[in-house]
Amino acid sequence: MDSKFERKLSGKVCLITNCGLLQGGPDAAEFQRQGATLILQSADLKGAKEVLARDGVNLNPGSEDPPIRFIEADFSKPGIADEKVESLVKEYERIDALVNNNAPKHLDKPFHEIADHEWDDMFRLIVTELFYTTRSVLRHMIPNRRGKILNIAAAGGIDPYPGPYTAYCSARGAIVTLTKALGREVAPFNIQVNAIAQNWVRNPSYFSEEEISTPEFQERMKSRVPIQRLAEPWEQAKLAAFLVSEDSNFLCGTVIPFAGGEVIQ
Repeated sequence: MDSKFERKLSGKVCLITNCGLLQGGPDAAEFQRQGATLILQSADLKGAKEVLARDGVNLNPGSEDPPIRFIEADFSKPGIADEKVESLVKEYERIDALVNNNAPKHLDKPFHEIADHEWDDMFRLIVTELFYTTRSVLRHMIPNRRGKILNIAAAGGIDPYPGPYTAYCSARGAIVTLTKALGREVAPFNIQVNAIAQNWVRNPSYFSEEEISTPEFQERMKSRVPIQRLAEPWEQAKLAAFLVSEDSNFLCGTVIPFAGGEVIQ
């Protein structure tokens, strides 16, 4: 790979939410490798930093490297994203890219047994938190007439997973529709909103190595994934980096299935 490709995010100020969950670590590592100035948010920063270090993020970059800013805050609470984003824009003058990495646990429960608070929590952590953060960032991107917003969605939001996952898939489906609608709405302001609808990524947040090694897992995975393997974290991370780079300027409201052929649209 040439050095020009390696630094395609040089000078870009990128905010990744919930950086210690799902693909937050691999995405942050790839963005850092490509020269981005990182702003990494988590409600549990101590735990997040352990994950980030495991996934290859340099938590203490040298003086010649792009800096990292850590934010410990819960963006699912009203007003918090507004406050933090306003402060960040004063410090950095802009936010070039937002990665909404919203990731609650699956709710493996039959629909008729779901409690009110479980349903509310699912939508608060997947949909409402994303709304708060995206709204805050857009208030600054729109006057600047440029920006990238990448929503980390799930393949189950396109084609629901079999089993008792209705709450989770419904919330993820809302993100799929939001991405398409908002992508059209803000495209005239030179802001691109897109999503990765992922599944079957080799990542401890999804599957433990112990689980992956079992014959039952391998049989289930191969029966559902035409490509017959898991994605490596770096494969998703490179796609994420592309979607916040200038190379994706003509993609608006696009939801890319990243599930080895399990979901196609």
